[in-house]
Amino acid sequence: MLANIQDLGTWIREADVVVGRTVLHHLLMAEAWLGKLISAVSPATRIGFIEPEFRVLLARLAIWNARCSDELETLRIRAEGIIRFYTLAELSLSVGATMTLALQTSGCRDVKHSWREFLMDQTTIPNMLLYYEEVREKYCSMKIMTNQQIDEQKRRIGLLPAEGLPAVTGMHCVSCVVD
Repeated sequence: MLANIQDLGTWIREADVVVGRTVLHHLLMAEAWLGKLISAVSPATRIGFIEPEFRVLLARLAIWNARCSDELETLRIRAEGIIRFYTLAELSLSVGATMTLALQTSGCRDVKHSWREFLMDQTTIPNMLLYYEEVREKYCSMKIMTNQQIDEQKRRIGLLPAEGLPAVTGMHCVSCVVD
């Protein structure tokens, strides 16, 4: 069944499996929503989510900027812009990092977590450019960046090589069984 994630209607009791890919971070207080989900499903329901990670790799990126090249500063600015946007929009930026513990402390069993870096390839740069267009108005209204700063970021991203770039985002993959 395809349904609105925020509407845990009667259909949820019949679910054998609940999965989501990059959705929880769009919810305010996603960990509380996970608790509601666990309360709503039947025992033995399997749950799995994949959520992005934008903060962890900033440390490595800062090292690359300091040691290697200022050309990668644009990747740091992009990651920090996403973090500021999620913070100002009151979204659950860190749910990927917290969902394992949230599920464990909620009594779920067989909780499994894996972390993967999201490697950059030839599709990443066009996606970054598209992201800036998708959030342009929001970034400007939230005073994260001006139109001119976004245009400059897009120009700098367009100059990056398509290969050999460090990973700047990651993915948390978590699954469990509800008791």
